[in-house]
Amino acid sequence: MPNDGAILAKCNEAPNNENVSVYSAPFTRGLRYSRHCGVDARLRRCTILNAVRSRAEDQPYYSEGYRLDDVRNGGTWRHEGVPYYSQWGSADWVAPIVERGADPCEDPHWRASGFTEADAYRFWAKRLCGLTCLESALDYWGVAHAPRAQMLEEALRHGVYRVREDGGVDGLIYRPFAGWVEAAFGVRVEVMTDEGIAASAARIDAETLAIVSVSPEIRYPERTNPGQGGHLILLHGRGDGGVWFHNPSGIAPYQADAWLPYEAVARFHARRGMALTKPRF
Repeated sequence: MPNDGAILAKCNEAPNNENVSVYSAPFTRGLRYSRHCGVDARLRRCTILNAVRSRAEDQPYYSEGYRLDDVRNGGTWRHEGVPYYSQWGSADWVAPIVERGADPCEDPHWRASGFTEADAYRFWAKRLCGLTCLESALDYWGVAHAPRAQMLEEALRHGVYRVREDGGVDGLIYRPFAGWVEAAFGVRVEVMTDEGIAASAARIDAETLAIVSVSPEIRYPERTNPGQGGHLILLHGRGDGGVWFHNPSGIAPYQADAWLPYEAVARFHARRGMALTKPRF
């Protein structure tokens, strides 16, 4: 990484609000850094605007102590290649299930997540948005894990979900989830409460993704929604005044690698969620 003096000089030379790119191949290891310089910019206010992993050089990233935490100053970070999974067997079956009430077991891939009993799959698949987000994060980081149905068994054992006497389910419950995920996979989980979507998105960096609570209606952002919360999505990028995300029960174009502005997401957002940080082995 160029030294602080070089970065500061380049920032100060640039017109206000101009994006300034700083390259240093020996240190960036295949990543491109751009630093955004706002009004009266100083080094502490220059945030990484973009970091794109070079397809030609798949080298590890080292932050060199630089943070990406000032989303108000235009900071952008997007993880590329985070796998998308539907909480049902196939992504193209989400629309028939949620819009037309199709039987999830008509999907020929309903057993792909490890379920063997149709009734158990029908009961649980619509409730596993959180485990599906976790599965995407684990696979992105190369962390081994059991199929989703077996992860569900462990989650139930650790109190992540609680089946009520009336047959309903409470969960995903954040703090038991955090304890289980940290112990089982080495992923550090920070629970976020009473936090706006821009602040939660600002937590995303080279080693961190976020799961946030929204209402299921976010799959139709152009429509009005009755409330906030009740569903979980995976945030894997922030920038341009909004967030990139995977929605396990989404419908294209708001299913995989979708982007919405903060103002739109805030209508559905319950101001809670979890930041997941890659394990250090």
